[in-house]
Amino acid sequence: MHKQIKENIHFIGVLDREIEVFDVVMETEFGTSYNSYLIKGKEKNAIVETVKDRFFDEYLNNINELVGGIENIDYVIMDHTEPDHAGSLEKLLELNPNIEVVGSRAAILYLKDITNMEFKSRVVKQNDTLSLGDKTFRFISAPFLHWPDSIYTYLEEDNTLFTCDSFGCHYAHDGIFISELDAKEQIDFIFALKYYFNAIFSPFKKFLLQAVAKIETLDIDIIAPGHGPVFDVKSEAQQIINFYQSWAEDYNQHVDYETMNGRTEKPYDKLVVIPYSTSYGYTETMAMKIVEGIKSFEEDIEVKLYNLNVKNFGDLKAEIMEHIFFADSVLFGSTTINKDATPVIWDIATAMNPIVHNGKICTAFGSFGWSGEGVDFIFERLKSLGMKMIPALKLKFKPSEEQYNELIQYGKMVAESIFAKESKFEQYESGNGIICKKK
Repeated sequence: MHKQIKENIHFIGVLDREIEVFDVVMETEFGTSYNSYLIKGKEKNAIVETVKDRFFDEYLNNINELVGGIENIDYVIMDHTEPDHAGSLEKLLELNPNIEVVGSRAAILYLKDITNMEFKSRVVKQNDTLSLGDKTFRFISAPFLHWPDSIYTYLEEDNTLFTCDSFGCHYAHDGIFISELDAKEQIDFIFALKYYFNAIFSPFKKFLLQAVAKIETLDIDIIAPGHGPVFDVKSEAQQIINFYQSWAEDYNQHVDYETMNGRTEKPYDKLVVIPYSTSYGYTETMAMKIVEGIKSFEEDIEVKLYNLNVKNFGDLKAEIMEHIFFADSVLFGSTTINKDATPVIWDIATAMNPIVHNGKICTAFGSFGWSGEGVDFIFERLKSLGMKMIPALKLKFKPSEEQYNELIQYGKMVAESIFAKESKFEQYESGNGIICKKK
């Protein structure tokens, strides 16, 4: 299947309706597309991105129908080299070794390892250009969206921006264009769009804002991403840029699925998330006293407490991770069972990663009976992620009245660290557990 976007600009990608999981971490409820574009110039022809290798035969047929054979392709521009976009490049080069591959320095290096072959290449930098005779590509450096290799490609005469993964989503649609979605499909699409942003781009908000700043002066009629529908209406192209910008600015974006209009709402000014599991209520008591201390220091700090077990965890995990994304501090509470932390607490700890959550103020706390390793293991996990760590807090069995006050003081110091953005603690032994005091 191929479809004209503008004169001499054609969609030559493929749809994958059978895919259920993408990149291990994403469900693909609506399938996906691997978007590739063919641009015919007076002197040269170029392809932007390729498709996943298992769709090569269909892909090659699309090319042949438009230009009469792969020998008539002069350039392949790779805005990003992940194999769902670069998967067919090796076969294209085998059929036509004269193709010149265009990309960032990182992209060319990656492609040599992906294809395991030498090929003609051109490294491009910010504002470099490439002419097809009557059409001019201008390249925009956009690293870490979402690999170090990524660039955007702007076709100047046609006001068309090729962005690969940016502004895309996993959504397969026969119509190709955003303007061809009906009302129900628009609802599904915007859901897929936000899900894709959260999964792929939320770790790279800083780089996304830098890229948006580089394209804000461009006259953009069309955005042609690497997955999902092409934004063929100028207002829709601008709207998707606005969506991405607001999502990247650490705001919760609430979308009216009926109108596709977004409104931004600033998240909590200061937020502490406390997921915990408790066997006999002792760890829960610790959590409550810590919260009491946080609130006594600053009442306006929002605290989200989650008492987790195997029955309720599945329903709560998504909500917890969303709050953790925006949290200033995350305190993990776990009892120790069989010399380890509980599985539900491990699940959340392993769902955190150093790109998304780096720098949050974190610790682990909990009650134990005869060993107490659970708190230590969670603490070390968080430390390895590059969090700003508060020393672990653990008590043996039930907190005493004396320790209630120490727990409250601990909570106050957690709150103080949020405002100071640094740990205010040192460890010391106290009674039957480890507690902390202010430096």
